[in-house]
Amino acid sequence: MGARAGHLRHRARRAPSDRFKHIAALGVAGRGLSFHAARLPLPTAPIRVELTSPEWVVWGGGPDDAAQRIRGSARDFCLRLTQHRGLAETGLAAIGEDAKAWLENARVFL
Repeated sequence: MGARAGHLRHRARRAPSDRFKHIAALGVAGRGLSFHAARLPLPTAPIRVELTSPEWVVWGGGPDDAAQRIRGSARDFCLRLTQHRGLAETGLAAIGEDAKAWLENARVFL
């Protein structure tokens, strides 16, 4: 077994927690990075993000009256932002073309 496989086998699994909030906040604040990296123009329409924390608290960001929205679990959003899951592997919902484009290209790093 290689060193990496051994490391992964022994790595402790952390329970989901409110620590996701920091990653989610970076993703929301850095929305433009996702569009820049995909070489797409940054949409001007606001997008509301509503995420359910592991403790079942809803975190919201963006204008309450925004027509475009992203909804789902904070865990799925963070896994998508960090490129650990494809959009189809999450339970995230996008309402509006710009919201969908963001989720399709979501990232918090280049």
